[in-house]
Amino acid sequence: MNEQNLSAIRSRFLIKVDVVTRTVLTAIGALAIASVVSHGLAELSGYDRTRLLVRMFDLDAERNLPTVFTMMLLCGASALLSLISLLECQRGSRYVRRWAVLSAGFLVMALDEVLSLHELLTLPMRGVLGSDHLGVLYFTWLVPALALIVALALYFVSFLRALHTADRGRFLVSAAIYLAGAMGMEALGGALAEGDGARGALYVACTTVEEVLEMAGVAWFVRALLLYLRARFPVVCVEVRG
Repeated sequence: MNEQNLSAIRSRFLIKVDVVTRTVLTAIGALAIASVVSHGLAELSGYDRTRLLVRMFDLDAERNLPTVFTMMLLCGASALLSLISLLECQRGSRYVRRWAVLSAGFLVMALDEVLSLHELLTLPMRGVLGSDHLGVLYFTWLVPALALIVALALYFVSFLRALHTADRGRFLVSAAIYLAGAMGMEALGGALAEGDGARGALYVACTTVEEVLEMAGVAWFVRALLLYLRARFPVVCVEVRG
């Protein structure tokens, strides 16, 4: 087959936004149910008998199936943001750097999901705030995280204003959902953990809602990015040269 015939071959990879959204949300629901069921079985039959099951599906645990899923979701968002930044660069957009910063940020979040880097801030912050009667600030890394969120909000305000109303709304809703879990429910869980030592059904319920909100927020952001691509760059061609 000569080069002319090869150039006539076209491969098409079709992404359906609604299918991706339903699939991701279904996976989130399944993980949440598996986590709740594993904790329920632990309460009924004893933790020692179900330790592996709880460890595998616990939304609040590290290095298990929910962690891998969340990491992949965050990496997916980072990849989409990288693609958008490249496309916006070709179009001469003034906000290419903002798109690139978002991409790098989601990649860092994916690494943090696996390595729990944010917890390295806990001990230094407890040296500043103390360790008694912290309440909603029991997880002290929330303090520098809140400062970072404020700084990022100021950095991205002009970027958000430049977006179309629908895109801006989707981005803000996804951020609100994510932060409701990562900051709001985390703070509530800290208050419960300080009182009960991270035990009991109420704490498990709190952490479950927290993780579900975080995953749902990222999932909605992925949907928002796909809709942005569909509206601005409905067809993306990749050419490979040797």
